[in-house]
Amino acid sequence: VFATVGALLVFGRKGCVIDRHHGTITTWWGLLVPFRQRVEPLDGLTDVRLSQEVRRTNNSTYTVYPVRLGRPEGATISLEESRNYQRARQQAESVAKFLKLAMVDSTSGQEIVREAGTLDESLAHRLLRTGTTIDLPEAPANMKTHMRRKGHSVMLDIPPQGFNAATMGLALFGCIISLTVVAFFFVPILRDGKMPLAIKIAFLSFLGIFFILLPLVAVAGSAIGRAKRQVRVIVSPDLLSVEERGIFRVRRQQIAVKELEELEIQASQRPPGQEMPPALLALVSTPILARSDTMTLSFGGHLSAEEKNYLLAVTERVITGKSL
Repeated sequence: VFATVGALLVFGRKGCVIDRHHGTITTWWGLLVPFRQRVEPLDGLTDVRLSQEVRRTNNSTYTVYPVRLGRPEGATISLEESRNYQRARQQAESVAKFLKLAMVDSTSGQEIVREAGTLDESLAHRLLRTGTTIDLPEAPANMKTHMRRKGHSVMLDIPPQGFNAATMGLALFGCIISLTVVAFFFVPILRDGKMPLAIKIAFLSFLGIFFILLPLVAVAGSAIGRAKRQVRVIVSPDLLSVEERGIFRVRRQQIAVKELEELEIQASQRPPGQEMPPALLALVSTPILARSDTMTLSFGGHLSAEEKNYLLAVTERVITGKSL
């Protein structure tokens, strides 16, 4: 049984062939060579869809980004299910270009539609081409972000989120894990009257270091890092840069404006029609997402909705060369 499963994992293959000349799409699977295949017509395809789905098994929970060909009335043809968003995005865009179809990306919680001829168009160029009016709302009265202008650039210093429900929940999770280890391992060892004292001390020391002390340090470090992390966003007509300053390191990422294709506020990832309790809603971060074909930047997830809308408008005006 194990040899058979291993052979399937090692030699198993599946693929997809899109033939525009004959107007067919062939999906196949097999061991090294195709054993079985399914041929469907390309007629009636509407778009290429990129979505986000959470898969749950008995042992794990993971996120996949399926790429599918859309048909009328909701029917789809599955092409790929990658766990890497950027890889899935590149695959979806490549297929959309090949078939000259629109691409629909719903991974941010809202559908972003890009037509076939504009898949490589930057956001700034699209806003200017369509003549979109970018209204700058009034800055929120309780705005936390400190904004500075320097020439054609704007610097946004976003303060740390502090110890809120999310960081406290992370710390509580670490405490629960530690208490579970104590209940299942420490207590039985302490009650064992036949075990020599030296062996008890050795066992308890090992368990204490590797199953309580180190996990607590890791969880506490992560919680403190999230609470104290400072973010600086620098926006110019040429570049969008996000710099995160933690306790021990600085992480800097940037996207050239000519490669920036999407900028939106992530929607809350909750099932449609379901209300989320306030306690859980506080744990959900909905940051501003900046996306290119190779990178996704996010910032401001803990800010208020009014402040995120203001920062989004500021960013769009700056990258299009408009005054604030």
